[in-house]
Amino acid sequence: MIAEGICRLRRGQVERRPGYDGEYGTISLFEPWEMDEVEGQMSLFLPSKWGLPEQRADNGPRMQGVQASDFGRGETEEADMPFCLEKLNEAQRKAAMTPAPAIAVTAGPGTGKTGTLTARILCLLKDRGVKPSEITAVTFTNKAAAELRVRLEGQAGAKRALRLLNTGTFHSICLKLLQEQGFDRIPASEEMLLELAGDAVKETGLDCTAAEFLRKLSLIKSRGGRNVLSGNEAGEKAEDPEAGFQKAAARYEESLEAEGACDFDDLLLETLKLLKQEKKEEIRRRRFSYLLVDEFQDVNPVQFQLIQAWNKGQKELFVIGDPDQAIYGFRGSDPGCFEALRREYPGLTQIALSENYRSVPSVLEGAQALISMNPAGRENCIL
Repeated sequence: MIAEGICRLRRGQVERRPGYDGEYGTISLFEPWEMDEVEGQMSLFLPSKWGLPEQRADNGPRMQGVQASDFGRGETEEADMPFCLEKLNEAQRKAAMTPAPAIAVTAGPGTGKTGTLTARILCLLKDRGVKPSEITAVTFTNKAAAELRVRLEGQAGAKRALRLLNTGTFHSICLKLLQEQGFDRIPASEEMLLELAGDAVKETGLDCTAAEFLRKLSLIKSRGGRNVLSGNEAGEKAEDPEAGFQKAAARYEESLEAEGACDFDDLLLETLKLLKQEKKEEIRRRRFSYLLVDEFQDVNPVQFQLIQAWNKGQKELFVIGDPDQAIYGFRGSDPGCFEALRREYPGLTQIALSENYRSVPSVLEGAQALISMNPAGRENCIL
């Protein structure tokens, strides 16, 4: 690897990724998956011992060199199931262990969503021998991603292997993918977005604030409507508010591009565009063989399309969330995502976590009385 690195450096094959928002940029000679191919010649995790089929790596028979004690479990403890499953109830254990092409877990508040998601990843790694670099876990906040990684490191140990696990928000994962493919625009700060939006609104005479303009534009983009923003340059009626908005949006997009910047919605749309190109199967194979999505009820139509694109031709999709907690409609999320998933994956395995560990019975009874009134048909869904 040292010799190859020197050769690449002499040939100028250096990947430069600029920093942004207080984060340092990076310079690298190798992609993470290249390092993984070298480091992964022997399995870092246990082979199957609890009834699930062992999966062999692409590079031949699995070599066994790791003991259970390396992951924090003493040899004198019970060995009838993985230690990460011992404290789970039956439904949680089923969600963590069941191998299936597509699994949807509905889980209300206090039912152990994060613990179940953590256990699912640990089962993939330790029981089924999946490479960390083949797993992507998507969360909705950086805090949730950090918490997931802390839990995994606390239960699995093996930090060196877990660094190859791809965890993060939709936006951070998309940014990483785009930068690896040569995308050189960086996410703009909130101050820059407001300034550029304000200029666009003022120049086109749009009757709204910069913040209102950005909220409407983000909602349109989250539903995949970026292309409708270009508008028609000629023949527009000045009193047409939508025509005025389209002109302002086009002006805003031009300014962003001139600054070498993008907004966060663009990261998702550009990644979708990238994945639709030919010869991009390698991206999915390296990272998305096993895709897990937390807080699934909060996805918007573009994020739903990303999940489909990442999962296309891959091994497993696992989503977990609660349709009765879908409160981000003003950001474009769609409560119909679970129903849309059932339509897209006819063989979908569905598991419900119903045992609450957070609230007393009287609170649960009161909440259920309200939740039971939610519209069953989700008539207004757009997915």
